Amino acid sequence: MAVDASQVTLEVDERVDRPTPPTLKERQESMKDNILVLLKPNQTKKEQYTEMLSQYQEICEKLNKDIGFYWWKRYVSAAFWANISTPFNLAITLITALTTGQAATQDLLSSALNLKLSVSALIISTINTFFRPHDQMNGHLNQMADWAKFGGKFDTIYYKPDDTLLQLREKIIACYALWNEINTYRVTQPYKNNFLTDLIHLGSEYCCLKGRKEFWIKTIKSDFARKQQQINDCS
Repeated sequence: MAVDASQVTLEVDERVDRPTPPTLKERQESMKDNILVLLKPNQTKKEQYTEMLSQYQEICEKLNKDIGFYWWKRYVSAAFWANISTPFNLAITLITALTTGQAATQDLLSSALNLKLSVSALIISTINTFFRPHDQMNGHLNQMADWAKFGGKFDTIYYKPDDTLLQLREKIIACYALWNEINTYRVTQPYKNNFLTDLIHLGSEYCCLKGRKEFWIKTIKSDFARKQQQINDCS
């Protein structure tokens, strides 16, 4: 059966919701949390990637230095207090065992030697109680573990692929989120300053570490130099 085209009418549903363009205020609100602002929006894709890579390198080098610096600082401090705590505890244990044996047998040690050992145990125990080297060591080990966690998160971000603008942008945002997390951690930690361990760390930095190991990722500068060379080779 043929249908007369003149009899066909189109019905338009006026109830269909059409998206309304955002207002200027809404656009400003959506952009205030945008941490990445290109200085020249009319750049080519290559120029945009180069600029974003420069921003990414800046935050990565900051994270890399801070995480590496504080991890090594806690490592040196923990090693120092470990070398103090272990001899003290061993000496206290041995002297206590000898004096206990003397009290039980009465002929294990001479009276003069027993007196010297008792006085030595008293002095060492007093120093150990006052300086608490074992607690100091555990505190630095716990903080070293916290910085190692930050380093692990940084590794996860750093070694993700960044071949596209979107991937690079996601890595920049993740780096800034990690940076905010580190700043929050610093504020919540109680302030403890030990000039002796700071001096030892400073000496080890110039004598042993020599400024080269105080980075979490030691190849970060060469990695970015290689990426920049790859961009230049695409010209």
